[in-house]
Amino acid sequence: MQFTIRAIEDIYTIQFVYDQYDEVVIDTSLLKYLGVMRYAIKYAFWALKINGSLIIEEDFSKNSKASHKRIAFWQVRLEFFKSLGDDIELVELDDSKGYLKAKKIQDRYTNNGFSFGIIYGAANNEEEQLTNSILSILENINLNHYEYEILICGPSNFEANDYLTQFNSKNIYYIPYDLTSNKRFLITAKKNYLFLQTKYNIVAISHTRILYAKDFAMETFKKKFDLSTTKVLVDQKGSKEKYLDFSLITSYDIIKYPVDGIPAGNITHDFLYYMQKRVPYIDGGLTIFNKNIILESPYNDKIAWGEAEDVEMCASMYFKGLLIDYFDSIESESSTCKIKIKTSLRYKIKRYISNFLIRNGLL
Repeated sequence: MQFTIRAIEDIYTIQFVYDQYDEVVIDTSLLKYLGVMRYAIKYAFWALKINGSLIIEEDFSKNSKASHKRIAFWQVRLEFFKSLGDDIELVELDDSKGYLKAKKIQDRYTNNGFSFGIIYGAANNEEEQLTNSILSILENINLNHYEYEILICGPSNFEANDYLTQFNSKNIYYIPYDLTSNKRFLITAKKNYLFLQTKYNIVAISHTRILYAKDFAMETFKKKFDLSTTKVLVDQKGSKEKYLDFSLITSYDIIKYPVDGIPAGNITHDFLYYMQKRVPYIDGGLTIFNKNIILESPYNDKIAWGEAEDVEMCASMYFKGLLIDYFDSIESESSTCKIKIKTSLRYKIKRYISNFLIRNGLL
């Protein structure tokens, strides 16, 4: 069975299709100008059976129609081999024709269970948030069908044994961690420490404000991914509004002013159409890592909270060839809101116009 990707619509067609095709062809003639090549490559790879063929080809005659700034075939090769590494074996390469064929030789994306890691600071009223977050995990549909653990990482002076008795669960553990500096909140070091304690490959690191969707485990276990997040909603006067989850910015170089970034509240399920001039990042409230793929601590532990530590982490993962993905169909919630959510009709009209211009490459 064979499938060809020529447009963003084709990428979405195979987004959650796994181990089905004998051959997938990616025609990069136009796709490579839309900022979605890694999504096309990763989704195509996941859709292939073991020993299936992944083919990259392009029609050089279409380059002038796509852009006055030509993306060369060597740049496509760079993206391809950086994204797939040792998971593929090169079969054929012809630079003069813009043709590359590789064979899928291994699949490291078999999920074995969940490690839920909750970052806890023991601040005022945070214990109630922690309790609600844990309960949201325990109330997941068919959670006991999977191997799982819940790890709470917080200060050593917290009376964890007394606190945990209320849950009557052998799968919940407290990991003491005391920050070494009171001048800068090195949450990255704390998250790295927690990450290293986890034993299952699906590692969901979250803040206490996150309430997991009831279908989180069931839906996430089905998926292949490097790192991702779910949709996150927040209650605003009885209405569920989109909150901090997946965003697009113009550059990972945070010193540059990120003109025309798209905040999480503006991101829709068809986010690939908005990536032509942007790169993705995940807010730190909930990040899902695949420990089969990410073997080392993902964060730069020299970067503190409030210093774009989540952008820094995503930049590091991106330049290692990993895919920063978004599970729009899984709806988690935030129990608190730290930003002003704009819901006026005027703002929604402005957002619609802005998204239309970005989607059509005008911004």
